[in-house]
Amino acid sequence: MNMATVNIYTTSKPYVVRGGGGIVAETHEALVLAEDGQADRIFFPRSDIALALFDPSTTTRIDPLLGAAEYFHLAGKSKQVNDVAWSYPNPEGAMAKLAGYVTFDSNIVAVEEL
Repeated sequence: MNMATVNIYTTSKPYVVRGGGGIVAETHEALVLAEDGQADRIFFPRSDIALALFDPSTTTRIDPLLGAAEYFHLAGKSKQVNDVAWSYPNPEGAMAKLAGYVTFDSNIVAVEEL
């Protein structure tokens, strides 16, 4: 079985996340996780996210390449949106760049390049 090729690179393109009735993240310092056969995943620095709008989730997941993920709920204006974002607090090796970054489920919120 072939292992997928995974690359992480920086981009200065502006990105936003829209959810819960407004913009919850905006950055010019995103990291892009590019994996063979998958859509690119945009990671936002925690400092560019309205963290006060998020609550920790009890959901956990282990990714064999990235390690343990911690998930977050978005406290929207009318309802909570469960497990809409996640991060890998202790990635190792080549994935260590992702520490301090959060990604979002683009099936639930809009992750947009401006």
